[in-house]
Amino acid sequence: MQSSLSSLPYHDKPLSQEDRRRAMRIVEEEALLSTGQNNVDERIIPLPPSSILSERMQACVANAGKGEHIRAIDLQRYTRPSAPGTPNALLQAAIASEMLITRADNLELGFECSEAAWKHCIAQSKAHLYWLENCLYMANREVRQCNKARKLHHTAAGQELDALEKKIGSAFRNSIHTNLAVSQINRP
Repeated sequence: MQSSLSSLPYHDKPLSQEDRRRAMRIVEEEALLSTGQNNVDERIIPLPPSSILSERMQACVANAGKGEHIRAIDLQRYTRPSAPGTPNALLQAAIASEMLITRADNLELGFECSEAAWKHCIAQSKAHLYWLENCLYMANREVRQCNKARKLHHTAAGQELDALEKKIGSAFRNSIHTNLAVSQINRP
């Protein structure tokens, strides 16, 4: 069964409930023919989980939401060294020393390069933002032009439909009047 519903959204009146039910029946019939499933909602594919967190991280977040304490890395092991002479004291001292050396190196590099790198990054970001805004402006302009042309086309088609409906109605009335006149003439 091939069915169609014509639509001129800028010209047509809103659909009635019966028209909506008829359209939904057509969709259901097409769905049944194409997939063998009767309900349109049965074909919806479940979306993958939107979270990029691992299951363990999700469990931690859920537990934190319940007010439980999150077991994280104990930062005191870096700030509060063990007493000298314990097995962990040498390891903690080496980790703290490496952390301080790395921090000093990063600060030195930051002072040397950060202002120029920061300005360069800002300039690149501004250029990219300008390009994106220009693309958005052009796309919006094309969409507005397309919608304007579509509206003009639908309005013209709607006016033509109205004129044709009036012409067909007039032709039917003339045909009926002609048939009545012929039947009165042929009457003995």
